Amino acid sequence: MLEKLWKSTSKNLTKIAMLAFDNPKSTLAAIITLSCVAWSQIPKLKYDLSETAFVGSSAAKENYEEFRNLFGADDYSIILVEPKNLFSKKALVNIKQLHEKLAKEVPNMGEVESLANHEEVVSSESQLSSYKLLERIPNTPAELAKFKNHVLTSRSLKNLLIAADLSSAIILVKPSPKTKVPSTEDLLTELAGTATSNTDKDDVPQSQLKKEFVEGVETVLQKMRSKDFKLTFVGTHVLSNTYLNSVLTNMPRFMLGTILCVCFLLWAVFRRLSGVVYPLFIVNMSTSATFGAMALFGSEVTLVTQILGSFILAVGIGDSVHILTSFYKAYDEGTDRKLAIQKAYEHSSLSIMLTSMTTAFGLLSFCTAEAPPLVSLGIFAATGVTLAFLYTLLVLPCLIALTPIKRRPSKKTSPVTLDRYLLGIAKLSLTHPWKIVGITAVLTMVAAIQISDLRFSQDTGEWFPDNSAYLKDTIHVGEVVKGGINIEVMIDTGAQNGVLSVNFLHRLEKFIADIPQITQGTAVEVARTLSILDIVKSVNTAMVGQSSDHYRIPNTDRVLRQELLAFESSIADRLYKYTDRDFQKARMSVRLSWQDQNTMDDITERIEKLLASHFSQEESYVTGTITLLSTIMSSLMKTMLSSYAIAGLVITILMILIFNSLSVGLITMVPNFVPIIFGLGYMAIRDIPLDMTTITVAAICVGLVVDDTIHLFQSFNRSYHKKRTLEAAVYGTMKTTAVALTFSTLTLMAGFSVLVASDMNNIRWFGEVATVVIFSALLVDLSVSPALLVIRGRWLDKKKFRGDRDNTTA
Repeated sequence: MLEKLWKSTSKNLTKIAMLAFDNPKSTLAAIITLSCVAWSQIPKLKYDLSETAFVGSSAAKENYEEFRNLFGADDYSIILVEPKNLFSKKALVNIKQLHEKLAKEVPNMGEVESLANHEEVVSSESQLSSYKLLERIPNTPAELAKFKNHVLTSRSLKNLLIAADLSSAIILVKPSPKTKVPSTEDLLTELAGTATSNTDKDDVPQSQLKKEFVEGVETVLQKMRSKDFKLTFVGTHVLSNTYLNSVLTNMPRFMLGTILCVCFLLWAVFRRLSGVVYPLFIVNMSTSATFGAMALFGSEVTLVTQILGSFILAVGIGDSVHILTSFYKAYDEGTDRKLAIQKAYEHSSLSIMLTSMTTAFGLLSFCTAEAPPLVSLGIFAATGVTLAFLYTLLVLPCLIALTPIKRRPSKKTSPVTLDRYLLGIAKLSLTHPWKIVGITAVLTMVAAIQISDLRFSQDTGEWFPDNSAYLKDTIHVGEVVKGGINIEVMIDTGAQNGVLSVNFLHRLEKFIADIPQITQGTAVEVARTLSILDIVKSVNTAMVGQSSDHYRIPNTDRVLRQELLAFESSIADRLYKYTDRDFQKARMSVRLSWQDQNTMDDITERIEKLLASHFSQEESYVTGTITLLSTIMSSLMKTMLSSYAIAGLVITILMILIFNSLSVGLITMVPNFVPIIFGLGYMAIRDIPLDMTTITVAAICVGLVVDDTIHLFQSFNRSYHKKRTLEAAVYGTMKTTAVALTFSTLTLMAGFSVLVASDMNNIRWFGEVATVVIFSALLVDLSVSPALLVIRGRWLDKKKFRGDRDNTTA
């Protein structure tokens, strides 16, 4: 039944290809016209290289959105100001000027917080008022000394606007929130056409806003920098922009490098110009159409989809190689051009359809992910693979029909060629199949043992090379500032004015006092906490007296509310950073030094437990960008496990159906999954972390390595049915399909190995591991697969012989 289906499919695919061959101009014109719809969208392609792009629908996301709606985003960038003498008039004037320039000259600037605009609360004639700290620059030595004493003894400035070393200042900057953060709606809904379109005229790509913001800040800093006024700019926005610049630089380089490698390999295989031009033309059409489709459906280039171009270029080239290998062989032997192309599609069209289908299904397993970028990778990588197949089926015959191709005389194979080595491998598979399988089993076990040492980590600092200016600046600022990141705590009292309760504030005070416990046993340092308590105590000090004894919570709710009412009318902006307008919800920020994501996950869990112990009656949660990243990594781990399981199950079922045999289908899983184990073991040995970038390697490679297996096993089946002996089938497969398979695999390796030249470690790791997996797959396919087929064939022969003997005896 299935054999008839496959034969019928092969005939139909060949008919389609020949229809294109017979009508090349009209077919090519129609396809190019349709493709132009997608190609024209490429200039609209957007980028989002932030880690938070991975956040899908989750309780953590809902909590963060509630927090952001009330208090704005918690991601800020830091400018470390290191003057020769912080408390000199010149330094203070420069800080004020720098603040003003940042506020006025930087595009998309939302908020600047520094000593220049920090507001102090004072009491005058029973009334509260406020003033900006640098509203008037101290002039005389006495004024400067008084200012220095005030700053150094202030509870509200240290580790916020004054660095831990007390000799440097901190300026905090955020971009404008005027442009709405793009929604991470389910991409499948968008593709179904049910997503609502955004017609907002201010719908500017977030990457562009961040780029303008960061470059604007850098321009201002460059003007103000001097030997006695050092300025260092780091933070989430600088990280995103640095990474974006790397991607914009590397993507064309990757594409060019891949194209050059592919050109070299294609020339080595075919030794003719058409053998280089045809495949490149087809895969470039596929790649362009895929990126156009991404732009058309509003999908952005992310940390994982940035490798899509090189991926499609490397994967899609294999379809053309298999067709052209058969075509040139028949054509050079004197077969008519039309008959040669017909034979080529009869021989390979079904195989390339099945390999494209299995690769696409493997990639589509990402659609179960909760992270939108992984869904996007699955959909558009599968789209690119499918387009490469369709263009090979429809465009390649047109190119062959329209362009002149010279015949080349067939040459006898030289004894020192690829064929000789492949036939040597075939001989080993026939003479020592159990040894080959045994050695592979041992190596697989060794690799599997190494996997237990695989490191799960998400630390963007590891992505940058050691000589990176951004990494050096981040390390330096981290040593000086200590509190480079925020973990946010939200507490809902459930009642209006619930925050304005002395009892609640005392419990909050005890909670804050216990916060240092959360870092025990880690290298994380708590720089400070920020909450409404700081404001309440500052106001009480100003109202009652400037003594440190008065820096406390008022005794009664009535006094507390009276004091805050007076404060509210003075500088409400500061108050509403830490509570809502109804005084029902309270915010507390914990400023910490950064460690890797695993450590921060542990810190977050500790805060959650501490929070629950102090506020068991109130609704509360921990949120912020760091918490989102924790959710992302947890989600990615679950996603990839389910994706691997789904991809493995789907591909196994497909292989059983393709070969119409349970045993053959199961045997094919060995060359498909052993290379993945090798790749993960290699990561453990090289201490390459499993993070947002490298976590996708295995699932992508599963879809790739299965292609070689299908070509090899189908060729073996054809040879076996024709020649009826295992030896002839193995040798026949090695002489034909194995050659094309080797070069297509080398092309894949070239495409991924180009990524090793990246200046970002995470992209380099991806290319390195993918290359190892693909090379392992080639070795396993050429040696282990024939060995397994020989073992199976001999077992079936023995079984048949025993059956025949039993029948004879009976």
